[in-house]
Amino acid sequence: MRLYLFTDEQLAWRLERNMCRASLGYFIQRGWHVLHPRERLHWGLLQDAMALHWQAWWKGQIPRFLSTQPPGTAKSLFASIYGMAWAWARDPTMRAICLSANPRVALVGANRMHDLVASEWYQPTFRP
Repeated sequence: MRLYLFTDEQLAWRLERNMCRASLGYFIQRGWHVLHPRERLHWGLLQDAMALHWQAWWKGQIPRFLSTQPPGTAKSLFASIYGMAWAWARDPTMRAICLSANPRVALVGANRMHDLVASEWYQPTFRP
């Protein structure tokens, strides 16, 4: 039997990594500063519900999911930016395509997702 000894810092890092992988909402809250360094995240019941529904869809627990929220409620952030980065942290072999009626929106989302995944916060925590 092997005995592993970890420092408090190592244990905190492992806990953070596991919590981020387990919960999309937690992941978004912890990673918000990467894309919005000067903007405070206002988290409430709407964001909890959105995160839980997107997470269930990403995990395959909801086979068909239609999000019909008004503009400005962070659908794109939850789905194509943070949601993609979260799903990729859980399964680096995953592939997906994010589409938009507006090509500019799709390009901005792709670039922001890339910035999140390439960040100093994401890389050490979620590198396979």
